[in-house]
Amino acid sequence: MARLPVQGGDNGTWGTILNDFLEVSLNGDGTLQSSALQQAGALISGTAALGDLSGSYPNPTVAKINGVSISNAPSSGQILGATGTTTAAWTTPSYASQLGPTGDTTGARDTLAIQTLLNAASP
Repeated sequence: MARLPVQGGDNGTWGTILNDFLEVSLNGDGTLQSSALQQAGALISGTAALGDLSGSYPNPTVAKINGVSISNAPSSGQILGATGTTTAAWTTPSYASQLGPTGDTTGARDTLAIQTLLNAASP
């Protein structure tokens, strides 16, 4: 059984004891063992996605939203939203044409989107 060395009680054997302890979670080259990562709750590449996600990690896809299946795949600039009480779809927002080019890095696009949303929410 792997254990940590006891100070003053393992003279001459502490290196072996420490290596035995470390080998429980480390490979010979010092990298973490996949089993140690999984026990710690990490999502390992190839692990199947659960819940509203499908596929596997590190690149799962959104298959549902709150358990409701999504009817299509997204395109650039689309948002995910409910299209009914039992359906959801990726759609282009109504204000998308006002946002300007997708390559805008000045912040004007974001400011316009926020202003558009605020105007729509105003009574």
